[in-house]
Amino acid sequence: MKLLKSVILTFMVIISLTTICQNENKEFGKEFFVKGQEIFTDDYNVEYINVIDTFLLAKLRSGDYIFSLYNIKTGKKITEIAFRGNGPNEFPISLSFTGQYEKENGSIYFWARALSTNKLYKINITESIKQNRTIINDEYKYSPICFFDNVFFIDSANLIGRTSNLSPHINRLLIYNPTNDKIVKTVEPFPKVKNTYSDNLNFIFYRYNSLYNSSLGLKPDRSKIVSAMNMFNRIDIFDISGNLLNSYIDKNTLSDDLIKEYLSAKQNNVDKVNIKLYYQGIYASNSFICVVYQNRLYYDYNQSIPVYIRIFNWNADPICEIKVPDYLQYISIDEKNGMMYGSAVIDEKIFKYDISSILDEIKTGSKWNCLFLA
Repeated sequence: MKLLKSVILTFMVIISLTTICQNENKEFGKEFFVKGQEIFTDDYNVEYINVIDTFLLAKLRSGDYIFSLYNIKTGKKITEIAFRGNGPNEFPISLSFTGQYEKENGSIYFWARALSTNKLYKINITESIKQNRTIINDEYKYSPICFFDNVFFIDSANLIGRTSNLSPHINRLLIYNPTNDKIVKTVEPFPKVKNTYSDNLNFIFYRYNSLYNSSLGLKPDRSKIVSAMNMFNRIDIFDISGNLLNSYIDKNTLSDDLIKEYLSAKQNNVDKVNIKLYYQGIYASNSFICVVYQNRLYYDYNQSIPVYIRIFNWNADPICEIKVPDYLQYISIDEKNGMMYGSAVIDEKIFKYDISSILDEIKTGSKWNCLFLA
């Protein structure tokens, strides 16, 4: 009986590992190409933009306000949101959009977090327009020990995000209960790399922890979260309890030899290590995940290169790639009108791409449709 139980347990573990790693080295099915139109050419103050339902939310580089809101169809500015400052009804300069928005009770909201004050805000766009001032519906304070780089709201007892590289003990994910002021769960960094090189905090923050920087996306129904890693060529899908569900691991990921060379190099020689940055900006819908795939040398960040937009479903199956001639860092998609917006922050340009035919093809084609329904 004990032998039978052991065999069954071993078999279940094998099945579990196979399920998680099922997309290793899997090829993308099709490649598209799009050329964009530069927008906001007269407004160099716009750093990047995001689609929020029928609006474009622009993060501003400077000025009295942190955000500007535009009509997505006309491009006309509607209002400004979040006055910069440290007083009542003012917001710190570290405030940024988390990538999460929702429609509820006839209003449209977006979530923004302030790194410097460890706060997460639910901003009511609808009421902010009506009242011509920034309206906050909810506000959550989280402990500084979380070191959140980005964080999403699941419910009043669960915030989930990833820790910053400025954390002494970085995690892939961290779940925090703001009601009880308690860390519920941490997901240890993986792929596992031991730091046997230095206990100096600068080394830990800017060298070792940088291995685990990633972009996060939350499925709008709040059931899953995707982590697209910068230095490891992989994406990982988790449930909101922090359990790993699926992964896509590219065959050209970071090797053990390159990791060793990167971590052991002296500070003035780090830029000679041929380490790459793979994934950066991310957009997540209920149907699919879009990630900016740069595949460039890490220290050539200021060299403009064309990028790919890789599209996956929520099982981490690769769907297709879109080649873009611009050096994008962030993307956002207007699914209703078939438009993609790209922010080339380093080149100080914003682009708009018509991807309606691509979305139609990957959603209606029989081969792609089965992947989206998986």
